[in-house]
Amino acid sequence: MSGTFDGKKKFIFDIDGTIALGPVLIDGAKEFIERLERAGREIFILTNNTSKTPRVCSEQIRSYGLNADAIRVVTPLDACARHLISKGLERVYWAAVPEVGDYLTERGLRFDDEHPQAILLAFDKTVTYEKFQTITRLIHEGTPYYATHIDIVCPTELGYSIPDVGSFIELLRLTTGKTPLATFGKPNPSILTETVVEDGRFDDVVIIGDRLYTDIKLAENCGALSVLVFSGETTREMYAASGTAADIAVDSIADLLSML
Repeated sequence: MSGTFDGKKKFIFDIDGTIALGPVLIDGAKEFIERLERAGREIFILTNNTSKTPRVCSEQIRSYGLNADAIRVVTPLDACARHLISKGLERVYWAAVPEVGDYLTERGLRFDDEHPQAILLAFDKTVTYEKFQTITRLIHEGTPYYATHIDIVCPTELGYSIPDVGSFIELLRLTTGKTPLATFGKPNPSILTETVVEDGRFDDVVIIGDRLYTDIKLAENCGALSVLVFSGETTREMYAASGTAADIAVDSIADLLSML
């Protein structure tokens, strides 16, 4: 399958389960990305992980021995901030780790736990019952409710997954009967049209990820070339039973080396 990526200029990677598991880079990822860099391709990391700021993600990429200066990081955090500000919803009660809260403040939002104009649910690894209780009360009071993304779990390097924002959304749905007014990460194509593909053309874009309902669905929504790897959440058995068809499906990113 050599030459599969001929004519493709923009390569968009997920992190967790695709190029890495926690602090461990998946075999073949470094060589594949470095080949793309040498060939002058544009390289993006598009992660739904909102427990980290884009700066932290760039530091993580550098820790893998990759050239972080050649890789642009995109997360839902900026899209969330832009949307809320455009709606005049600057005062927000958010569930987020402290560093992400600081980042949202830098983007123009203000944390308000008394009379917020909106709620924002991020991947908060410091989340407490008290936070859920506050969010539940605010939802019942009619406060507009948003979430950064829909991932149900986040894979780890230890061979299992942990609850992600999608799990929090389900908890709140069962508690309040409400779901977010909007989410901003994959598979919402606006996260790309506002950052990566400003001209609206996706024929030269490749999206590589391990999740059917975020990564592969995003490619389907955009018309980009989709590559599914089985190194993260999705197994071959899950894929076969899903009814979803990726353009390319491989065990891991190492199997893509022969396609360049």
